[in-house]
Amino acid sequence: MSIKCEICNNEISKYKCPKCFVRYCSVKCFKDHEMNHKSEPETPINRSPEICNEPINTTKDKYEYLLADESVRLRLKSKSLQYHLGMILKILNDDKLTKEKSYEQRKELAVNHFQRLRIGGDIANEEVEEFSQLLLSLMNQ
Repeated sequence: MSIKCEICNNEISKYKCPKCFVRYCSVKCFKDHEMNHKSEPETPINRSPEICNEPINTTKDKYEYLLADESVRLRLKSKSLQYHLGMILKILNDDKLTKEKSYEQRKELAVNHFQRLRIGGDIANEEVEEFSQLLLSLMNQ
């Protein structure tokens, strides 16, 4: 479910103000909204997510628009792509697999594995590269 920007009411909101949880779509809208906070007293108004029945912005919310894209959903049906993305997640989350206790070290290993899957890597996979390029192009729109 997409929620419109509460500032311009035109675009789909991608973010929430950290002070009051108002949804906004862009830097311009955030800056317009931020001007309201400068005129407010220093004590922040507690508008908790529970009161306004809105969840706190999570990574899933932030990138929800990517999952809504038909091209992304179609490519995610590929067993090969599922396998490679699954391996990256296993490297990131399973300390027994990597023997690394630190999340930061596992994250570095996962990024390295991902880079090896991209064009020029020693285990390059065309589907992973195409999927990466698709996500990058959608994120840069």
